[in-house]
Amino acid sequence: MGSYKTLREVCDCLHVTRRAVQGYEAIGLVHSSSTNKYGHLLYNDKAMEAIKEVKQYQQFGFRLKEIKELQDAPNQVVREELEKKVACLKERQKELESIIDAANEILDML
Repeated sequence: MGSYKTLREVCDCLHVTRRAVQGYEAIGLVHSSSTNKYGHLLYNDKAMEAIKEVKQYQQFGFRLKEIKELQDAPNQVVREELEKKVACLKERQKELESIIDAANEILDML
């Protein structure tokens, strides 16, 4: 039997809110593994990995509905969507660099 964590332990360990995990569960991205004798939801290592993956995809800019679609998609589809996100992130990076440059120019004049 693997290790199981309560929702509170999952939240503390992965720095995610209770509401976030409940939202992931509501749309089927994550599933609790069982419950303990007190009725608290328990999560195994597989569920923990799923939560980490959801968080990572959110950081990339995917919405939960998109993540759900990707969860069941073939690798090629996931690859294409990730490539699109990387392109968007690179564009955003350029925009931020331009903003930083403009702020530094003002700082140099002060």
